[in-house]
Amino acid sequence: MLTSLAALFVLASTAPAQDTGKIAFVSDRDGNTEIYSMNPDGSDQKRLTFNGSQDTQPCWSPDGTRIAWASNRTGDWDVWVMDADGTGQRNLTANKDRQETAPTWSDDPNVVCFVSNKRFYLIRPEGEDMSQMFDYPLIDGALPVVTASGLRFAFRGADGTLRLKQGFDDNRVVKLTYGSQGVPKQIYNASWSTDAADIAFDSGGPTAKIYIAGIEDATCDEVIFEGNGSDPCFAKTDDSIVFTAPVGEGKGSDICIVDIDAVHKTKGVPKATNLTHTAGNDTQATYWEPKVEPATR
Repeated sequence: MLTSLAALFVLASTAPAQDTGKIAFVSDRDGNTEIYSMNPDGSDQKRLTFNGSQDTQPCWSPDGTRIAWASNRTGDWDVWVMDADGTGQRNLTANKDRQETAPTWSDDPNVVCFVSNKRFYLIRPEGEDMSQMFDYPLIDGALPVVTASGLRFAFRGADGTLRLKQGFDDNRVVKLTYGSQGVPKQIYNASWSTDAADIAFDSGGPTAKIYIAGIEDATCDEVIFEGNGSDPCFAKTDDSIVFTAPVGEGKGSDICIVDIDAVHKTKGVPKATNLTHTAGNDTQATYWEPKVEPATR
């Protein structure tokens, strides 16, 4: 799997990219579904939303300063945006006639993409210029993902397989079919790698497994670790996967992280690291880390 290139000349005081970043996630630990954030090691867990309705599906802006998410606090589902510390919350869509969910942030251009009435839409973070992306209808429960580095979309088709689309204006849909040699035909909770070369997903069900599909070479491999998980997202420059463990240390689920290649580095099946350790249900983790830019001399 391709990873981003490190800078040639990095100042000694610069922290490694894998040691920086933030995780946003959903938890009902305080009695209601809310958005939280934490450091990549599970420290500094903070509640960001305080509302009696449901707050869910968080995603980071490319610069890590804002979070978009879906909420039904107005009586219907809308896409909201807030600063990374939870301040400045505002409704981006505010449409009583439609249900807007599944936000994803793209920086090419800087827009928030979401689903409404089984169609892709986009809106600028300022709440302007909302427009429909393309006409291909989504099935019920299909959640799209958009690369942060470009206009490339993936979503689950009616047959449960992974489908790709290039660009806003190109209506052609390329079907990627996996299902041989033990790879599941059903694909859920897809997420892109930062270099847009791979997609992580789970196989669904109470004992879901996590897989990584290589887009260009059509490979598909299971991420091996002790236990099982769902809702995967890439982390630490695509070297790790953050996911939901269905049975955590308490009565609910926890957010965990595992090295993608840990099976090659340890003896036996590797064990993921639990980041949240709560009695509630922690799910839908999304990871942000700063881009590594070449240093100037």
